[in-house]
Amino acid sequence: MGNVVHYCRGSSEDALCDVLDNAVRLSGGSIPPSSLLVLGSIWYASGEFSNPTNSKLNSALVKPVRLNPSSAPLQLNAGDYMRVHFNPRRFPIPPSSITVVRSDENLGYMVVDKPRGLPCHPTVDNAEENLVEMLGGGEEGRYLGLPSRLDTDTRGLIVLASDKKFASYFSRLLRGKTEGEVGVYQPNGGGVSNKALVTKLYRCCVCVGEEGVGRLEGLKGEVVKHWLEPSIRAPKVFREEKGEDVEGKEWLECRLRVLEVGEVKGVKEGLGLVVKEGTRGIVEVEVELLTGRTHQIRGQLSQLGYALVGDTPYFGEGEGEVEGALALECSLLRFPRPKAVRFGEGEYEMSRKRRRAKKRGEMVEEEEYVVERDEEGEVKEWLEFKLERRPWV
Repeated sequence: MGNVVHYCRGSSEDALCDVLDNAVRLSGGSIPPSSLLVLGSIWYASGEFSNPTNSKLNSALVKPVRLNPSSAPLQLNAGDYMRVHFNPRRFPIPPSSITVVRSDENLGYMVVDKPRGLPCHPTVDNAEENLVEMLGGGEEGRYLGLPSRLDTDTRGLIVLASDKKFASYFSRLLRGKTEGEVGVYQPNGGGVSNKALVTKLYRCCVCVGEEGVGRLEGLKGEVVKHWLEPSIRAPKVFREEKGEDVEGKEWLECRLRVLEVGEVKGVKEGLGLVVKEGTRGIVEVEVELLTGRTHQIRGQLSQLGYALVGDTPYFGEGEGEVEGALALECSLLRFPRPKAVRFGEGEYEMSRKRRRAKKRGEMVEEEEYVVERDEEGEVKEWLEFKLERRPWV
């Protein structure tokens, strides 16, 4: 993915471009330094970062920064540190493939239909080809936050925040969803618990073997629970029983509900669908995500014996990249319309952290968003977005 260049020339100063030209030539890379700067594939820190005589505390304060085209005139000193990703991962998705479903500048949010193959946020080796950047998040003075995420290979609905109040609001809703009660989604808005205020429905296409879909059919309407091993590795490890703590970290509970199981269909050649060995057919499944864990739907359905079409890392054949089209999309998204309240009104008091910041003279928000409820305590208005069915490839 990248190479580390520790610059320690004997001369006192050299131009960044000269050093990069030599490094690219020696590495055999095909991307010129100017393009690497545009992509954000180069990180830099002064010599203090890698100075072994520095204390851990001091070196932690000197963090690498991502370079860009404006960094071209930079002069390097002996001992300076650079990390250069000569062959960054590329995500050649045209901006025209991104559909803005709803944009509300007054409330400060945007709902987008994200295409498959595009990361939501910058990666360590590519800061240019991602959803936030393509929607203008890198523009000076503009805020565009990601209170929720979708995997790179997953398509469908995602919420972005153009206002920090909404970002904070939606993050609180998601925490309540993961930590709170299990509600039951109903199209008319009823029957959802007070804590589980964000509804996410996913459509996916799974591989079916000789055993058929009997087990899935039997789970319709039920909450399926697994445990996720605490690890940064992928593919993730999901188990039916909670495992022992890993380096002091607990396994995380994962819950989803199987809503619909379609008819088994044959696998047609030439459609670009990659299926697990031994697959006798494929079937479309709709699930409701009740907790938001990394690779949760992919891992839980694979653990049940129904790996997603295209999801080779979870076929049980070793690690690897997703091949073909991953048949997974967020098809429905629903959350309460927020209401703005000023601190000091009724029960809404400014947090201690904000009060201290304000006392120091820092700029703090004087209001925040809350869920607006009627006299019976029910959500006053729901915002719901839904995608129509469409081909997987």
